[in-house]
Amino acid sequence: MIDLHSHVLPGIDDGAATIEESLEIARAAVVDGITVLAATPHVREDYPTTGATMERLLGDVQAAVAAAGIPLRVVGGGELSLEMASALPFEEVRRFGLAGNPGYVLVETPYRGWPLEIE
Repeated sequence: MIDLHSHVLPGIDDGAATIEESLEIARAAVVDGITVLAATPHVREDYPTTGATMERLLGDVQAAVAAAGIPLRVVGGGELSLEMASALPFEEVRRFGLAGNPGYVLVETPYRGWPLEIE
């Protein structure tokens, strides 16, 4: 099973605070039958995550998961607010592609209302 949305990267948003918590999330994912977990930190005004930060922390989590012997593949991504997806340079948005595929990004829609001009 593939989980396309998690906040496993430590200290970057409202998910895992430490690498130990990241490992707890990874272990729980494996128990649930997940074999691939997409690390998708928030990318929005209150969590202005950069592609470089996501990539660095992804490497840290991947190394920790491997060192702990957890049979889980952790891949990159991002959960981009509509505002940030529109405001960031196109190449920066592409860095948040799910599992490194710049053709697919996870977009976080507003909590209230629906953006009528979503295109």
